[in-house]
Amino acid sequence: MIFLCQSVGFTFQNEPDGFRGLKWGNPPTKNMVFYYNFGENINIYFLPGEKLSIGRAQFTKIHYWFHDKRLAGVSMSFDGKENFDLLESICQYRFGTETTRIEDTMYEFYLMWKGKMALITLLYDSMEETGILILQSFIMEEWIKEIERSADETEEDW
Repeated sequence: MIFLCQSVGFTFQNEPDGFRGLKWGNPPTKNMVFYYNFGENINIYFLPGEKLSIGRAQFTKIHYWFHDKRLAGVSMSFDGKENFDLLESICQYRFGTETTRIEDTMYEFYLMWKGKMALITLLYDSMEETGILILQSFIMEEWIKEIERSADETEEDW
């Protein structure tokens, strides 16, 4: 296994303030369809008939994550190394050099761009030949902190 780790300052060019016209913090649009409830304050939606691509990179699905009815993230699943390679090039062109890069040539690739208001993660599992591109606002950090507080409060119960 070969690991390569690179870390740069936490900022990148063209940091997204949402996805496809929906801004971080916006509520779901009327044409979105509820897909799944992921805990008390997290709901996942999708857009029927949505374009499942960025450039030539093809997605199998795109999900919109809402925390307290506010857009907090978007996850885009894909198949194949070719789509990973396309998305890596697209992200590097749009956002610049990733702030974190971890490569395990046997199993997966992990690229991350961390900014002031958003985090972009591109993952690929070569064993499964699947990957995911995640755009996440730091609204999600509120949710993570909420879960951590709840876990801390229940520590005595264990």
